[in-house]
Parts: sequence; C-alpha cells; structure tokens
Amino acid sequence: GEDPGRCWLRKSIQPASCNANTAWDMWLWIQPDATDPHDGFEPVSDQDAACRGANSGDNLASYYSVTPTSSLSGCKDLCRSRGSACKGIEFSESGQRCEVWVRPQGIQSSISVIGFACLRYDPSQDTKAGASRHFKPMDGGASRACRGASVSDNSPDNYQLTSAGSFEDCQDLCRALASCKGIEHSSSGRCEIWKRDIQASKAVQGFACYRYDDSESDPVDETIFEFGPVDGGTSRACRGATVTDNSPGYYQVSFASSLDDCQNLCRARPGCKGMEFSSQGRCEVWTRDIEASQAVQGFTCLKLLPKL
Repeated sequence: GEDPGRCWLRKSIQPASCNANTAWDMWLWIQPDATDPHDGFEPVSDQDAACRGANSGDNLASYYSVTPTSSLSGCKDLCRSRGSACKGIEFSESGQRCEVWVRPQGIQSSISVIGFACLRYDPSQDTKAGASRHFKPMDGGASRACRGASVSDNSPDNYQLTSAGSFEDCQDLCRALASCKGIEHSSSGRCEIWKRDIQASKAVQGFACYRYDDSESDPVDETIFEFGPVDGGTSRACRGATVTDNSPGYYQVSFASSLDDCQNLCRARPGCKGMEFSSQGRCEVWTRDIEASQAVQGFTCLKLLPKL
C-alpha cells in the first residue's frame, strides 16, 4: 500500500475501478457547471461528452472547425463569431481544443468522453451575443502591415508570432485569446496576434491588418438596404477592385445551408457590404466594397444597395 499520512493528488480517477480500503478516504473534485443560463449554450449531456451528428458514430470532419483554445469562454466566442451558422461547441480544457459545429442539422447526439464538454447553441437565447467584438480593417485592411503608436513602431513585444493556414485561421487564433487586439496576416501564412492597440499601419503587399474590438457600427438596416446582384449575381464570385482582387482580408468565411442563411449572416454582421454563396454551403461575408466579380459556376454574388 501507499505510505500512511500522505496526500495523493491524482489527475484522473475512475471510482468504479477503485478498491475498498478502510484506511483511506477518497474525495472527488467535481468541476462546477461553467454554463450560463443566459448565454445560449446548453449541455447536450449531464456527463462529460464529445459531440456527434445524427448518432454516436456520426463525426464527419466537415461538421466542425478545430481551433486551439485555452478556455470554454474563448470557445463560446468562436461560436458566436459565426452567428447562426454555429450550432454548438465541443471543448477539451486539457487538450485546449475547441470544435465549432456548423452541421446544418445541429448536434443531435454525443458520446461519453472524459474531459470533454459538448454544448448546443441557440443565438436567440444569448444575451451576450450583441457584445461580441469584431474585426475591422486598419486603413483599408488589405496590403497593410500592423503597427503600434506610429508607422515605425513594430516592436516584437507588440505581438505574438505564430502561423496560420488562412486569414480565417489567424482570426480564430485571435478570438481564442482574451488579450487579442488585432491581427496581421500574410499570404505566406505568417500570423501576428497583437497584444497592444493597433494605432497605425504600413503599406506592405501581401499583408492584411485588422483591429479586433467592440463594434462601432450596427447590423444592416433592412429598411434602408437590400441585396442586389453583381453582374447578374448567378454564377458569379465576388471580387474587390478588379476581377483578380480577392484578398482573404475582404471577407469572413462561414457555412450556410442556403442563400437566405448566407444573407442573414451578412445582415447580422456590422459593416457587411455583401456576400458570396456557393452551392456547397460556403458563405463569404464581405466587409469591403464589392466592385467586380468573376464567372464561376455554382456561386452567387450579391451586394447591399440603398433601397430606391
């Protein structure tokens, strides 16, 4: 047996596997319920669980996106950033793993996995959704590198350097950190997570600079604006100033089950200028003016126009 008088702290205990011993006492630490009844998130199971689709074996990778996240609240914010496209989250604190589920039918099942939490999300019940922060382009965003107090202020202490496969991945890394003030992303995959306020930027090709803070603009006012087709709309992919201008810094990618859902994501996004939707469910919410388009089968490009 173990030495008497010792206090043993164990990372994982399965009570069903323990042996009876009158010389020892065992106490279990039960993690307090981290859910807020007013934040729109509801546990799928009353035990540790991983999310699944239609049944316990349904776990297609297309149902979710994975982001390293250190806290449950950070994982919830990643979900909120996708608006109505997010159906829930799966979070592992020990693995610092966050799955944001976008399966159109939602999370319908789960499987018991120690150390995981599976939560469904209903944005209509989320009183905190309106307080979410948003990405805003710095001096136009595209072809800009972030700076601190001035154009020459580029101290390595201003940011945390990492890599991201896409602009959206860099955004997600920022959302996962409560201290994030913005991002700089390059086409080579370089991602800077800024820890100080971004007050300036410098013109650099291949880079994008975005602040991340409380929104100063309101969602789209449907009494003033309506969606209009760009170059006919059907079989068109959205572009910026020219047909070849398609910087990832111009839009945020989400999943939408229909064109109407994609339009709703745009309406809910402060600063939205229009949207691009594909028959595969890809939805780009544009925050830069759409001035051109390219012929691409299966895509639709619409921009917001003042009602006449």
